[in-house]
Amino acid sequence: MNGTGLVRDPSSRLAEGIVTHISRTQVDVALARAQHAAYADTLAASGWTVRQVPLADDCPDSVFVEDTVVICEDLAVRPVTEEAGSHVVPLGGDRVLIAASAPRTAEFLRDLGFTPVVVEISEFEKLEGCVTCLSVMLPGR
Repeated sequence: MNGTGLVRDPSSRLAEGIVTHISRTQVDVALARAQHAAYADTLAASGWTVRQVPLADDCPDSVFVEDTVVICEDLAVRPVTEEAGSHVVPLGGDRVLIAASAPRTAEFLRDLGFTPVVVEISEFEKLEGCVTCLSVMLPGR
């Protein structure tokens, strides 16, 4: 086991999430819930214990649990051409979780000796979310 990943299911109000840097587009909440379940399954399949934090249905952006937590051991700053490629979740060993919207970055990481684990999170990206926003990883806990 690599540790614990904290996740929160998407609010029924997810489509109302705050958007500040991109144009608002329609969010399919049912598809987002399926993508979130696949995201959590990927963490579990990579040896992480997945723990759900309580649902906050009144908060549209509550799925982005990482926004409220900072865990700092090392600082890494990777030169990538895709914004979504700036966000990866270390899964243990050489495996890193990365969004499907960053295929060039995934290839770049593969060339560096990492094993990218690609997940589709397009509905969350419509709300300026990324793979690091959807969980809080607690190594060794």
